[in-house]
Amino acid sequence: MSERQYCTALRLLWSSLFPVIFRFDENDNNTYRLVGVAQHIGVREAGHYIVYVRASKMNDQEHQTNDKSWFYASDEIIREASLQEVLECEAYILFYERCSNHDAQSSANVTCEESRLANLLPTLPNLDGDSIRPPMDDLVPWAEQRNPSRDKRREQVADKKNATLLPMFWEFLDEFTLSGETMPYYRFQLWGMLVRGSGSRELPILYSHLLSRSKDLAMGVCNGGERLRVKLTEIARKYMLELVTSLSMVVTDSTRNLMQQLELRFLEMPTKHEELTESLGAALLREMDVYGHVGDQIMIPLPDKCAVIQGLTEHVISKHRDGYSWEGDFGIEDVDVYDGKVVITKSPKLFEILPQISPEMVTAMEKDFDSIAIKVLKKKFTHSDIYVPYLLPFHRFLSGMERYAKWWSDRVMTKDLRELILHFPFYKPLRARMNLLVGIFDAWRSFDGKDMSTLIKKILERAPHASAWLDEMKNVENQIILDVFCYKDKNLSYYEEKLHFMVELFRHLAVHGTEKSFEYQYDGSRKQMVQTLDELEVGGAYYLEGVVVEALTALLEESAMKDMLESVWECYKNCNFPSQN
Repeated sequence: MSERQYCTALRLLWSSLFPVIFRFDENDNNTYRLVGVAQHIGVREAGHYIVYVRASKMNDQEHQTNDKSWFYASDEIIREASLQEVLECEAYILFYERCSNHDAQSSANVTCEESRLANLLPTLPNLDGDSIRPPMDDLVPWAEQRNPSRDKRREQVADKKNATLLPMFWEFLDEFTLSGETMPYYRFQLWGMLVRGSGSRELPILYSHLLSRSKDLAMGVCNGGERLRVKLTEIARKYMLELVTSLSMVVTDSTRNLMQQLELRFLEMPTKHEELTESLGAALLREMDVYGHVGDQIMIPLPDKCAVIQGLTEHVISKHRDGYSWEGDFGIEDVDVYDGKVVITKSPKLFEILPQISPEMVTAMEKDFDSIAIKVLKKKFTHSDIYVPYLLPFHRFLSGMERYAKWWSDRVMTKDLRELILHFPFYKPLRARMNLLVGIFDAWRSFDGKDMSTLIKKILERAPHASAWLDEMKNVENQIILDVFCYKDKNLSYYEEKLHFMVELFRHLAVHGTEKSFEYQYDGSRKQMVQTLDELEVGGAYYLEGVVVEALTALLEESAMKDMLESVWECYKNCNFPSQN
């Protein structure tokens, strides 16, 4: 068999056609006749086979042409089957026998219906020819009866936008080819449906095919709604009619019915597909009132926006694990969000990560994180005279990843660094951050004060490197924090610069903060002025967030999130804002 014949046979099987009789081209003197079909029922790992077999002789006599010439066999069950049943089954293997053209047409086994099918499919037509020009007059905005209760202006805008997609969809049907192929994929699929005549009236279209053809087309189809998909179905039917005309095919009743009943089924299509800028929108932060606070306005990231940025970080790190990086060469316009999944559409580069991460890959990863810091965090969340909890430390952390270069040379430290990036306090619900600090303090005080053998004690006994947290406390103007601080340190002699004292202050805020936030009323009663417990955590973070990050970094650098801290850390990691996309 020649290479051309082999490719033709593959295309016949690939397109799920069941030609009863065919030949490869007009120069081929041999005709191939279908004699058996095997069908698999079940899954790949298990199931059952049934077969359809053409009967050439029965009781040593030629089978009559006016009888059924096919039989169904499933174990001990054997019965006659119609040709229509054979053609509509989901074939696993097709069996053909080679015979001359004369024998194929004159054989007693060829029924009238098979002869008709053979005439419809004498050879495989040239589907690689010129593109079919769309009837542009038909690809205009359509007019439909409008519901007066709807927003007409919005519908008009949507119709105008959707109308630009119609010619794009026509070209997609006419020109899209799979990698390594030359024949237009959907042109071939529609031709196969026309030849088969019977069977499914649905044309499956993969969303990944739309996306590889045109991002605008894919997003338009995804977000266009039912009105657009109705029009796309009309376009597909018109295209099928043009295909019949261009190939000079005989229009039968079944062909006409198919063109009228054709439906589109979009596979693996998300419910919503947006670019990152559109997904984030204009409103990223909400104002938060913190009782006792004096200073910049406090703004809290909206939960769903935090989830999107965290999804972007997860996507970047997942690619890094496989050795891929963009070297920072991606912009916010290259990021898409669909069904809560964040993806950079630009292709990354492959780097060496085995047996260990190469220096080139380390530099490339640093640039990726710097891009997130500058192009997303700084551009979207940073504003003057506004305080966003842990935003500034997170920006500095991602932009200064070269300080953590040694972490990438050790597999355990690499895992811990990625956990810190993925679960930085900026991403987390406010109460989750407070619970983490309380848990760290409880784990620290679980050991005797003189027992310095445990890792957590050794780490938290250190003084912070970045700043002296007691000096930061001198700038505190929040009266609740000052009252809690002085309650334990009336003579300013209890607290020390060591990290565990800073963690202890947050624990006291969580436990005793609301005791210091009452205001006396005229009748002698006390009114609680704090509206939520989150105010206590944010009030402390306003002054001490940098030292908190330093404490977490020190614990992870020594892989100390285990033993007493393991459940605390796991609970913190699993506490995330839900995505709303």
